[in-house]
Amino acid sequence: MTDKPQTLQQAIVHFADKDIAREYLVALRWSEGVVCPFCEGKEHSYLTTRKSWKCKACKKQFSVKVGTIFENSPIGLDKWLPLPNSSKKQTTNKPDSLDKFESLLKKILKVPPKEIEKPKKKRRKQHVRKVIPS
Repeated sequence: MTDKPQTLQQAIVHFADKDIAREYLVALRWSEGVVCPFCEGKEHSYLTTRKSWKCKACKKQFSVKVGTIFENSPIGLDKWLPLPNSSKKQTTNKPDSLDKFESLLKKILKVPPKEIEKPKKKRRKQHVRKVIPS
């Protein structure tokens, strides 16, 4: 992304397009190319109708949100991404809040595949225990 929004108003307008918001997060998460969050495979096909990828190694589908804080959020990326600018004072000329948010996102988005699977497996086991009376 070459033009970073400097104010909240600019960020809201810029990220209002969901494709731009998704492309921004893809570039931020996978700067060296898309990698499967489940098996770390680098060969995949893009499903344009679903705006997601299908890994050729593990055959799982994934989007840019899988394994991130955004995964189960009902709030779209177009609403999440302007947030770093909302806390910034509009009178300052420092664009560092977006830079800080980007570095935080980069750390969050580098979650190992095993960490993605753990919570899902744990939830399934808890669900099975609740369904089967003892």
